Amino acid sequence: MRHREEWYEICERLAGHRRAEDALPAARECIDRYFELDLANYEIIDAERQFELDIDGHELVGFIDAVYRTPDDELLVVDYKATERHRDLQKDKQLPIYLLACRDMYDEPVTHAGYAYVGNIGPKVESRSFTESELEAVKDDVSASMNQIAEFSYSRYTAGDHCQWCQHNHLSCSPDTFSVGPGFEE
Repeated sequence: MRHREEWYEICERLAGHRRAEDALPAARECIDRYFELDLANYEIIDAERQFELDIDGHELVGFIDAVYRTPDDELLVVDYKATERHRDLQKDKQLPIYLLACRDMYDEPVTHAGYAYVGNIGPKVESRSFTESELEAVKDDVSASMNQIAEFSYSRYTAGDHCQWCQHNHLSCSPDTFSVGPGFEE
């Protein structure tokens, strides 16, 4: 119970600094759900671990919420979810990207990852192991997506009156007559 109280205190302090006191009840509920999970008893190896991952010349930067050591002596990557949306462990690319990043951060293999639901659909943890071929397939998909983004050109789009409603109408794809979007005027 001591740790939970410490988390409440930290939460209250952060809410005060960010003027977000109205979010405290929901945050406390998430803390309570976290402490109902087995994760609360695992050894935490890392938290909010920043990573930089190079995939075929494209740099991905992000943060891994947590890495735990399980009672079976495995490393487990965890991404906390406080939303009401359920994630698909088979299709989502977030966790495999984290596992790819872990290759450069840890001296032992990390192949297990999952989501810890601490919002209204929790408390629960859903995790799975990812094979090398699954990780390579995600790497290839990300590389292809990044290549498409790099090749993207605004010149493919036709400017017109519809641009007046776009908050990005200051970009080169917009006619010169629209310099800022509605509500963004100077």
